[in-house]
Amino acid sequence: MAASIRKSSVKMCQGNISSHFFSGEAVNLTSVLFLLYYLSTRRDGGRQKTLVGFALVDDLRPERGEDEDTDPGTLYIDAICTNTDIRMTRHITVKGAGQLLMSVIEHFARNPDNYLDGEPYTNIKLSALPYVIGYYRRLGYRHVHDCKDLTTVNGLIVESDKDIQAAVKKVEKLKTRFVNDEELDLALLVELAKDKKIVATGKDAKSRRADFLLFNLNDYFKGKNIIFVKKTTTKGVQIVAIDKDTSREDPFTNQLLREDNSAVLAFLHLLTRKKFAVSCHDAFTRYMRHSFKRDSDGEIDFHCLGGGFTMRKCIEAGEDEDTMQMMGGTRRRAKKKTKKNVPWAGWSTLSPSAAQKTTMKKKCGRKCFLGPQKSFPVCVKNTCRVSKKGAWAAFVRARAWGNKRSNYKGRSKPRFTRKVYRDVERKAQKIMGKKA
Repeated sequence: MAASIRKSSVKMCQGNISSHFFSGEAVNLTSVLFLLYYLSTRRDGGRQKTLVGFALVDDLRPERGEDEDTDPGTLYIDAICTNTDIRMTRHITVKGAGQLLMSVIEHFARNPDNYLDGEPYTNIKLSALPYVIGYYRRLGYRHVHDCKDLTTVNGLIVESDKDIQAAVKKVEKLKTRFVNDEELDLALLVELAKDKKIVATGKDAKSRRADFLLFNLNDYFKGKNIIFVKKTTTKGVQIVAIDKDTSREDPFTNQLLREDNSAVLAFLHLLTRKKFAVSCHDAFTRYMRHSFKRDSDGEIDFHCLGGGFTMRKCIEAGEDEDTMQMMGGTRRRAKKKTKKNVPWAGWSTLSPSAAQKTTMKKKCGRKCFLGPQKSFPVCVKNTCRVSKKGAWAAFVRARAWGNKRSNYKGRSKPRFTRKVYRDVERKAQKIMGKKA
């Protein structure tokens, strides 16, 4: 299956995800693999299925993974690609493949059967490329680091951050919708040039400002197939974009010159400054100039955009929204499933963080940890009080990781020997006071 994904990744992802991503262990080590097939009828009456989409999804819950690579209650979409341009669908229109795949992933996350051995999923997380942020917002994804950062405004769930609310409203008013990275890059370069101002006074102030803009446009578009020149029109002297190959005006870039897309530049910088840019999460990005840099050839590189921007959709297990029955077909509402109560429910909010574990070990000693070092904590954060919920969570994790090492085919491998996990199970049972 992994080989099939690698083979079809170029066509499915259409260049939006580097092929190097699939050449490594990403496919082999994913927690859940979703496949979307198009079913067609062969001439002999049989059924044929053709892969038209896939998604690689990682379970980041502490009960499933290791302490260093976890995010409580989170199902992370590592990659998602769809392409319905296949021979069997050439004469019909197939719409909504990506949305269908996203709906299936959400249905999986909401299913109570998926948290019998761990905390329920509370959110689905992904890294959205800048030009598809609007698409994911329409699906309910928001720029939050925690589900507590959400609020409701006029019946719509949005970020409680007022700056993000205001920036989103401005972006939504823009006329142009960018369909790929290339179009967005052109818009950002134009807005960067416009954003750079010069103080000019006197009769020739307007001309000097135009010359300054012209210089910056050509400087920022270095390496692009476009050059900017002054042209006399019926409206006076204007700056126009010329395609170097055809020596004709470039309509799209000229449109960007006349429009005001500064809201996009400001929005992406705001997200970067608030630590949502994956590639610049730990970088200093207080000012606009920190969001880009020049490469060795002197060309502008938006280095903070490459990794996308973190978005989450907060959910409640057992409460399912409308799910697509078929692409372009009717909708049906799934029946509401009863949430099963588990003894360790709520431990993810009570468990200590990495920093709190260090303090806890110094203050409380070994009683708060059932495993080596600072593993398998059972004390409530900021206290030395042992919790039965913590013991249950430790028991569940130890039981899950205590099998033979060869049984684990996914991303994570057991950190300790089977003896360590058995010891943790035994200690946890003692705290719980009964057999699990």
